[in-house]
Amino acid sequence: MTDARELLELAHGHAVQASERRIAGNIRTSLGLFHREKGQIDIAREHFEAALAIACEMGNRREEGLVLGSLALLYTEQGAVEQSRQHSEAALDIAREVGDRGLEGVALANLGSLEADQGLRDQSRRHTAAALAIHRELGSRRMEGVALGNLGALHSEQGRKDEALEHFAAALAIAHEVGNRRHQGFLHLSLSVLHHDHGRSDEAGTEYSAALAIAREVGDRRGEGIALSKLGGLHAQGQRPLEAGRLYEEALVLARERGDRRIEGVALSGLADLRLRTGCVGEAIEILRGAEALLRELSDRQALAPLLCIRGRAEAAIGERAAAGATLAEVESIAAAMGSTPDTELGRQLAALRAALAWD
Repeated sequence: MTDARELLELAHGHAVQASERRIAGNIRTSLGLFHREKGQIDIAREHFEAALAIACEMGNRREEGLVLGSLALLYTEQGAVEQSRQHSEAALDIAREVGDRGLEGVALANLGSLEADQGLRDQSRRHTAAALAIHRELGSRRMEGVALGNLGALHSEQGRKDEALEHFAAALAIAHEVGNRRHQGFLHLSLSVLHHDHGRSDEAGTEYSAALAIAREVGDRRGEGIALSKLGGLHAQGQRPLEAGRLYEEALVLARERGDRRIEGVALSGLADLRLRTGCVGEAIEILRGAEALLRELSDRQALAPLLCIRGRAEAAIGERAAAGATLAEVESIAAAMGSTPDTELGRQLAALRAALAWD
């Protein structure tokens, strides 16, 4: 049976043969989306860049904006912060120029997701809420559900449990309604984080497992990597280091296959934490150096803060109290900027670092 990729490639060949440049560009965009869904990032980027060149050549501003938005999302998933921001802002400018409200909503959502990873919660909430309003105005249920899920994650990260649950429930209902399995996986993952933050380990484990199963079902390699990392953390806290290590290693392999530097940094942080828990402080510090370099390069404060808590505990363990104190101060600054509360995962990690220094 001919699959979607083969049909698209066949159609592209006919378009090129007929000198239909606009149609060929649209098909290259569709091929980019296909390969992105399959986690084939380099191939997807090649198609998007070809489509962008054709859109610019043809003066098709709307298509140019759509492709810029797709590239922005691709860069976000790889942790290429500056490229993602530039492409998202360019897509937003074009959307407003040509009056394309749907594209404007997508570009705003892209910016909101990027800012959430950077810990810029207020900016993220403004952009995500604006995207939600546009998608509701247009009756775009699929994108409405995505925006609701992103707002729920922001509430969760700031300890607003009831608001988070309300948004997640609404988003999950829409995901089931429109058949968005990939987003269902994201929502199960988000619910697992919420349960974990409130000490409900069994519920968190159930949601992590559901997220992992869906990611594997739909071929969402990035979602699979995130779920593996989160499950690794749950097993580490449950004193199951062998299982935790296996999950972190799986996540690391996936991240490196996809060039996903954010997940690579998170998985390395988890492995470093395991080494620290088993008394291998030197190994932990060595792993942390590589992970920290990755996450600082990405300006990803949301993933960097937990890593710094691990580094601070390692510094305290080898008697470098001044260094650990400086690390604590940096994490406290990030936590304050992100609005993290004591009952979140970052709040608990801060408490563990303070305890390691015997500071209240």
